[in-house]
Formats: sequence, structure tokens, C-alpha cells
Amino acid sequence: MIEHLLTRFSPLSIAAVAFVALIARLLYNSNKAAKKIYALNAGFVKSDFYIVQQTLAKGVPLKTLFTSTDEAFHSKLRRSVSKAYAMSSLVQFEPLVDSTTAEFLKQLKQRYADRKDESSVVDLGAWLQYYAFDVICELTFSKRMGFVDRGEDVENIISSLEWLLNYAAVIGQVPILDRLFLKNPIRRWLSAHGFISSTPVAVFAGRRIQESKTNDSDKETPGWRSRRDFLSRFQEAHQKDSEFMSSERVLALTVANMFAGSDTTAISLRAVFYNLIRHPEKLAKLCAEFEELDSTGQFESGNPLVSWSDVRELPYLGAVINESLRTHPAAGLPLERIAPAEGIRLGDVFVPGGTNIGCSAWTLHLDRDLWGQDAGEWRPERWLEASEGKKAEMKNSMFAFGAGSRTCIGKNVSYLEMYKLEVELPQPDEHELLVQNSYVAQNPTDVQSLDNNAFGDGTVLGCDFVGKVEQVGKNVSRHKKGDTVAALIWGGEVKGHGAYADYTLANECISFRVPESISPEAAATVPLACCTSWLALFSKDCLAIDRKSGKQTSVLIWGGSSSVGLYAIQIARLHNFHVITVCSPKHHEYVRSLGADQVFDYKSEDVVDKIQEAAPRLKYIFDTIGDKTSSATASYALGEAGGTLCTVRPGKANTEDVSSQAKITDVLVWTAFLKDHQYKEFKWPANKDDHKLSAELFENLPQWLEEGTIKPNKPKVLMGLEKVPEGFQEYRDGKISGYKIVYKI
Repeated sequence: MIEHLLTRFSPLSIAAVAFVALIARLLYNSNKAAKKIYALNAGFVKSDFYIVQQTLAKGVPLKTLFTSTDEAFHSKLRRSVSKAYAMSSLVQFEPLVDSTTAEFLKQLKQRYADRKDESSVVDLGAWLQYYAFDVICELTFSKRMGFVDRGEDVENIISSLEWLLNYAAVIGQVPILDRLFLKNPIRRWLSAHGFISSTPVAVFAGRRIQESKTNDSDKETPGWRSRRDFLSRFQEAHQKDSEFMSSERVLALTVANMFAGSDTTAISLRAVFYNLIRHPEKLAKLCAEFEELDSTGQFESGNPLVSWSDVRELPYLGAVINESLRTHPAAGLPLERIAPAEGIRLGDVFVPGGTNIGCSAWTLHLDRDLWGQDAGEWRPERWLEASEGKKAEMKNSMFAFGAGSRTCIGKNVSYLEMYKLEVELPQPDEHELLVQNSYVAQNPTDVQSLDNNAFGDGTVLGCDFVGKVEQVGKNVSRHKKGDTVAALIWGGEVKGHGAYADYTLANECISFRVPESISPEAAATVPLACCTSWLALFSKDCLAIDRKSGKQTSVLIWGGSSSVGLYAIQIARLHNFHVITVCSPKHHEYVRSLGADQVFDYKSEDVVDKIQEAAPRLKYIFDTIGDKTSSATASYALGEAGGTLCTVRPGKANTEDVSSQAKITDVLVWTAFLKDHQYKEFKWPANKDDHKLSAELFENLPQWLEEGTIKPNKPKVLMGLEKVPEGFQEYRDGKISGYKIVYKI
């Protein structure tokens, strides 16, 4: 029906009533609208639709990550528990999933598969719900509720959950009615005084929390500190900050886990099995993929259940699950947001401030412009046939788990339940590393690329990162699995591939092992800025300074305290050049400690005269600021014979006032990679000389950092990628000085 409406009506023909027209238009112009509405820092907040879904415990509504409308509260709560939901943590949960999976298969075999009469007919939909509920209970508490063991709806929990979801779907359209029904003052008072019991799930959760506390006080019984389930992670957060992560909040998180993690996963599992049964040729293809892998002996021996390490190699299984999530996403209602007060234009429709708007996965996933004319068909092959760019666009347009900063935190849990954490990781080429990131540094190019939409939708930005090597390409020689490395990539150039992510690919030659004497957050500041300085000074397309010329060579570093300038000073000093720099007086002592011979105030009216006096025959200038004023002023410090000015920001607008005695060049760190590059309409061919030059730098960096020859920038660490909007705004406001922002992932 939805597909019929989308194909029959145009946006204009259904724009009759304001709210209906808006929703229809968002459904029709799906992805562009969704990316604006759910973008980070876009100004949209959640509506009261979500408050209806807050359950009562002792008369108090329990706010969760999903039901909270307070952005500050959501960010703080997410930071407190995000590590528990990270892929690296969820790998440890695999034995808990195996336990319930084994019991699930055992019960189906005994109750149905071994029988030959009519009782062998199984209601698989119900059993998948039992399985999903018990798995999330096991993951949360290390204990099942007993759905699978008993083969029934324990204490009518599933029925009560369905009732609550139906209630929220209807009453959520007019949230004020919730205050008359489930959350009216009388009912809240009765709940607070024990006359109305909590939901069965809340009772079970409270009992398990109390058991964990009892066990923890019993020295002979392992407590929560020895368990690795969600409850133990939440209790660790409680120990660190009991004022914010109160006991009530721990209860709310566990209840939310079971409500959100059971029903949605059950729906997704049903979609997978339903479509495979309806398409026997696809089922046969999937079975053949399993059999082929099994015949190679790659399945773990002695374990009847496939593991994550097994299934991550199965592309058709991944396609089956992705296509099932696309054609039958669990959440169909629009994920409502309130338009910012100033309003916003979506396409050619202006949305007034305060309007409730939203997008639905049921319609977004049927966009024929993206998914093709057969968008309504369940066809896993589309995920295998698409080009890498198209595939990245498809993945970034999936809305099954929401989008933006409110993307479902339990997304990985759902994947873990469906096929043992079959989260598709990028695979390294022969000279590449797969790195699990722990820190990513912010660079001006990140903010500029976002603000200018330089790479379009589906982009993951970020260039500098530090992490642990998880996998190496077959011809990698510089690094091994387990090494902690810092590396440089061009975040955004390849869709979906950037440093602001859990995993990133790195070229082994454009990465370095982090010495033990350097903190990982400090190491994250090094790759881009240091390589930019190195290429600016020595590339034949930049200043091309003779590295053996020593003290007879003077070089002016304009902006010596900048993230790039501080490395330029140290590299120049390493080669015994005469180093002159300009910066704010408050940084003069700092840049002298890095090796600058002469330091001047860039705002001084006679700064050019002072530089010429210090270096009368100055031939080399590196402008690390790169604006119109800096390049022009610096250029007039050149000696009578003229020279070369290299800037970090190319373009006529930034160099039109430069002295005619200056040869203008620019540095683009992306030439460090041995590949062609494109940025909007501009293209650069692969540069073998710059790649070789950069590889030499990264090979020497561990020693130079260890010895203190090169000192990293000062990092300002922000906790979590949810802080990116804050860090980007700090750059836009011009507040960053003398440090570099680094995010801890």
C-alpha cells in the first residue's frame, strides 16, 4: 500500500493539508529531507511522542536514551554507557548469545523436528520472539527469563509489551492524553505507594539487580565485577558517578534493553526467515554459501554454532540481513522531531518552527531513485551488485535504526543476535591495516568539508587517528596485529570511510607505531600536521628546500604556534635551518622551545622589517595560516632576489595580494597517498615522489618522537564522538589556540 501511494501520487498533488503535505513530501523526497532533519547539531529536538513511551517505576517516569527529549541528558547518558554497546565490548557477549541459541535449537528439535505428526508444525514467529527476549535478558543479566525453556509467553510479558507499544503508537499522536490515562496523578500516586505494581519486566529487572548486589557482597559468589553483561557495565557507571547514574537510572537502562532489544530484533528475525521461506532459491543460495565455507574447514572445530569470525566472511548472509532490514524495518512510525524555531526549508517547502515532522523507514526504504525500480522487491543481490560508492550510499541511507546522534545505541546488539555481530568491516588491501580507533583528532579541513558539503551525503570525515591494528594486508611489513599506530587518511574522499568511526583503513607507509613514551591522544595530533609541514618544506612542488643546506638556509614559518606551524619549526630545526617564525606573543616562549631562532609578533606594524633584518636573503616562506592577509604580509619579507611562498590554502582569493617577487605554491597533504585524488571539480594525479617522501617521514617518526626531537601538539580531549558538534563550533568561533581537539572514541 505504501509503495502504491508513493508511485501514484506526486508531491504537489498531495500537498493539501499542511501536516499531511509535509509528511508526504518527506516520504517522497526521502533521503535529502531525512539527512537534514536527523543531522548532528541541526536544531531538531524530539517531540512529546517519546515521553508517552516512558514507563512508570514507583510513580516516576523512567527516561531512557530513546524516550528522553532532553539533548543534554541524552548526551551525558549515552557517554556513560556507550562503551558497553561498542563492537569491541559486544564480542565478549558472544558466549551469552550461544547459550540461548543452543537452548533454542534444542527446544525446536525436541518439540517439533523430532516429531512426525501434526504437532511438528511450529509457530516460528512466536519462537523467534521468545528467542529474542531471552537473548537480550541473557545479555543484560546473564540469565534468561525462560521463554525458550518453557516455550510460552512468561507472565504474559510479550502480550503486555504489545499492549504498551500499541498504546504508545496511538496516544503518542496526542501526547497530552497520556496524562489522563497511564500517567495521570492518581495512577502515579498509586504506583508510588505500591498499589499498582510495576510491569513484569521491571519486576524481573529489579530482582536481578538486587541479586547482583547480594552476590557482590558474598565473597564466595562471583558478583557483578566478575560478570561481563550489560548490568555489570551499568553498575560500573553507577560506581563512577552514582549521582547521575542512580539506581533508578540503572533500572531504566535494563528495562529499556529488554523492551527495545526484544521486539525489534524479533521483527527483524521474522523478516529474514519469512523472506527466505518465500524465496526458496535465495535460501538455497545462502545454504550453498554456508556449505562452501564449511567445506574449506574454516568453521571453528568443536563448536556446533557458527561464530562471528565465521559469518563475517559470508557476503550473501550480510546481503540477506541488510535486505530484510530494508524491506521490513521494525519501526514504521515516523521518528518525530520538532522543527527549529526559525523554521527550515526542505526542498521547496518551508517548514514553520515548532512543526512536528519526521521520516519513516517504511517509506525511506522504498525510494526508487536510490534503490531502483524494484525497490518493493526483496532482492539481496542488490547489495552485492552495487558499486562500492553506491553500496556506501545505500548503507548510509538505511533508517532501520534511526539516524544522527539518536541512532539506536543497540544497533550492534541486534546484529549480534541476528548473526553473531556480522557488522561489515572494511577489508584491508595488500598494504593496508584495519585499525580499531581509540582517538581521532579534529582538523580545520573536517569542519570546512562539513560546512561546504564537500563530499556530499554518506560521508565520514576525519583524517588523524590512533588505534590498535586488528588486521593486516597480506604484504604488510611495517606493522603487525596488536600494534598501536597513528595514521593519516583523507576522510570523506571514499564514501563511508573516515577517522570519525570505530574502524578505519590505513596505508602501512602513511602510519607509524606509537612509542610508549607518547600518549595516544598526543600521537593523534601528529600525522596530518606533521606530514603537511614535511611536504611543504621538501616536496619539489612546494618549497623544495635542499635538506643538506643547513644554517645557510633561512625559512620563515608564518603561524609558528599553529598545529602545522609547530611541526614545521621542529622539522626545520631538525635539519639545522635558520628558523624564523611569527605568532601571538603569548606563544613566543613555546615556539622558542621548539627550535625557533627568531620570533616576532605577527601583529607588529614593522614585522616585515624585523624579518628582513633577521634574514636579508630570505628565499623560503611557509604560510601555515593561509588567508589573504597572512600570505600577502609574509611575501614582502622575501629578499631582493625573491623566493617561494608555500601556503596551506590555495586559491586566488587567498593570494591575490602576494608580492610579485614571490613564486606561489601550495601544499596538499593528500599527495602523500599513492593514488589519484578528486575534490569537487579539482583533480590531482598520484605523486610517487611525495608518497616516497611521506613514507620516509612516517618511518622515522617513532624514533624522533621517542627522542623528543619532534614534540606533539597539546591535545584537548573531548569524550565521545557526540562531542563533535561542540568541537566543530569551537573552531568556527575561533577559540582554538595552542592546542588541538582530540576525541576519545
